[in-house]
Amino acid sequence: MDTPMRRRPFVIAAALALGAQLCLPVTTTAAVPAVTGGITWAAPVQAGGLVMASRSNPRAHAFASRPAGSSAPIARWNPCSGAIGHRVNLTHAPRGVLRDVGRAAARIRAATGLRLVYQGTTRITPGRSWQPAFPADTRVVIAWDLPSRNHLLGSAFPSGSGITTVGAGGSLWSPGHRDRAGRPALEITQGFVILSSTARLAAGFGRGPAYGLQGTRGQLLMHELGHAVGLDHPRVADRTEIMSPVLSRKLARWGAGDLVALRRVGASNGCLYPAG
Repeated sequence: MDTPMRRRPFVIAAALALGAQLCLPVTTTAAVPAVTGGITWAAPVQAGGLVMASRSNPRAHAFASRPAGSSAPIARWNPCSGAIGHRVNLTHAPRGVLRDVGRAAARIRAATGLRLVYQGTTRITPGRSWQPAFPADTRVVIAWDLPSRNHLLGSAFPSGSGITTVGAGGSLWSPGHRDRAGRPALEITQGFVILSSTARLAAGFGRGPAYGLQGTRGQLLMHELGHAVGLDHPRVADRTEIMSPVLSRKLARWGAGDLVALRRVGASNGCLYPAG
């Protein structure tokens, strides 16, 4: 995901490669102050015990495994295959990130019912070649890395374009499963979040600074973990959604579309079973 300066907000879009949802930038917008860039600031409202942004669109959501106009199955984690252990690589991470990782994971748990469990630290860095396999207790790795050394963060755009990739998140899934109603299903087996160590975002889940880099580390972690559980950027424009492709100055709260999608990939949908 890209993060804008106040004078130049960046816009990003998704690319799908080998079943992994990557946050990659595509363009920049005109110089518009972030605090008045068409974003509606509104008080949060309660929805199912979760705090979400008001005035958000429940249709503003999409799934990584389902292209636009497709009826393909939705890839999701199997809630009956045990906890989803996650580890964090702190080698290039800013100070204090574990607190934000824990809070972002807790928000995923609350919205999906999936059992994300912290298993400790790791030296694995998604996006680098010749990586060892994830530990047996680990299914998601969260790491910070130098963009120049990581192909998930390395921009495909020309030098001087003003585009900077600051994060990527995704999941790998496999076919050959059915849900409890016997319908074909895709099971997510691994996820990742990789963030740029050179992008110094504000910590926490507040609105973030009025000047400089917009958004917060909490907002970015929620967004990329959303990709790791199977979500895509919504095709309906709504900047109140955390899964919106614009990292902006706003409270890091799920929007109505985010919550619809998170429930669709959540534990309440039941187990996945091997087909045949």
